[in-house]
Amino acid sequence: MRRNKGVIGVATIAASAGLVLVACGGSGKTAVLGNTVNHETIKLSEYKMNLSSTAVKSGSVVFEGDNIGGTKHEIVLVAADDPKALPTTADGKIDEEKIPESSKQGEVGEIEVGKTLSHTYNLKPGKYVVFCNLTSPEGGVDVSHFAKGMSAVITVS
Repeated sequence: MRRNKGVIGVATIAASAGLVLVACGGSGKTAVLGNTVNHETIKLSEYKMNLSSTAVKSGSVVFEGDNIGGTKHEIVLVAADDPKALPTTADGKIDEEKIPESSKQGEVGEIEVGKTLSHTYNLKPGKYVVFCNLTSPEGGVDVSHFAKGMSAVITVS
């Protein structure tokens, strides 16, 4: 019996270092380096954000944006109770300049059609709003994805 020493050696080294601890499934959690990380999948389409869950545990949370729509989308995360309370511009976009720095959590970034991007956040308990702040041409005018309803609230406990 011939063994592939390269594969076995790498697996043994990785396992002994505690690096190979990945579990997938319907739990919405992924184990990485022995710690549990919440995993939030957000399916993006015109003009919807379908979340795998609206409640996650505090700590490390991976937001994975899966663009299943026909135009580019993004995921912006801010600490806020309600998307309607966020400041907007005349065209209906969120005025990100008027959001306090302490509330800004970051962005997954622009996600091209058919692509998936992710970003890991360290979240404290509270409410967070995720939204797409891009615009797309529609009928000769740029339409705000947020103004068309592309936002959701996530509760972190």
